[in-house]
Amino acid sequence: MNYFTRPTKSSDGGDGAPEWALTYGDMMSLLLVFFIAMAAYSTMDVVKYRSLVGSIQTAFGARDRTPDEAQLSSSATEGIASAGEENERREVEANIEDQFGHGTSSFEVVRTAEGMRIRLEVKTLFEIGRADLKPEAWNVLAQLAPYFKQYPYRIWVEGHTDNVPIGTELFPSNWELSAARAGTVVRTLIERGAVPPEKLVAAGYADTRPVGTNGSEEGRAHNRRVEFLLSRKLAQAPVLENTLDRPSPLIAP
Repeated sequence: MNYFTRPTKSSDGGDGAPEWALTYGDMMSLLLVFFIAMAAYSTMDVVKYRSLVGSIQTAFGARDRTPDEAQLSSSATEGIASAGEENERREVEANIEDQFGHGTSSFEVVRTAEGMRIRLEVKTLFEIGRADLKPEAWNVLAQLAPYFKQYPYRIWVEGHTDNVPIGTELFPSNWELSAARAGTVVRTLIERGAVPPEKLVAAGYADTRPVGTNGSEEGRAHNRRVEFLLSRKLAQAPVLENTLDRPSPLIAP
C-alpha cells in the first residue's frame, strides 16, 4: 500500500484523509505498540529485561560495533532486582529484625539508605589488637549464617577500629587490622557457615567511619566493631560504557 498517493474522494463525496494524516496515524500506532511493550516489561525479571535490551541493541546495530567504541551494554541490568529477590530480601530482613532488633542480643540492627546494617562490637569476636577469632566467636556468627545464606544480594563485612594507632609488626596500622578482621569473619562464614563466597565482600575502614566519639573509652569501644551491610539492588537503565576501560574491583570476596 502506498501511503503517499494523492487523496481520493470518499464515498459521500468528501475528500479523503490528507497524506500527512496517514503517516501520522502509522507513527502513533507504532508508538502505542512500543509503550504497551514497555509496560508489559515493567514487572519482568532480569532475564526478560536483558532479552529486551538485546533486541534493542540488535535493532540499532549496537552489537556490531568494534570493541574500542563506546556501546550500549546490558551489564548494568545486573543491578536490577527481580520481584522474587525483593520479596526474599524483605523476608530475610524482617526475620533478622525480629530476632536481633530488640536490644536483647549482642547485635545492633540499623536500617540505612544503603541497606540493613548489623553491628557487632569487636570484643565479642576478637581480643584487642588481634584478628584471630575468640573460641566462642563462632557461636555468635553461627546465628547470622542461616540468614546470610538466604539473602539474595551481596553482604559486605566491614572492619572498623577506633583512632588509637596500633603499629605492630603484624599490623602496621589500623587499616591492616580492620581489613584482617573482616577477612577472618568472611572466611569463617564461608568455611563453617556454608555461606556462598560470591555473596560476601570483606572491607576494612580503620577509624574513618566512627559511630561514636573517640574521646571516651565507651565511644572507642563502640567504634571498634564489625558491621554486616545487607546491600540492595536498585533498578537502573543501561549505561554507555567503553568495554576496554572498565575499572577493576577494589575489593574482592
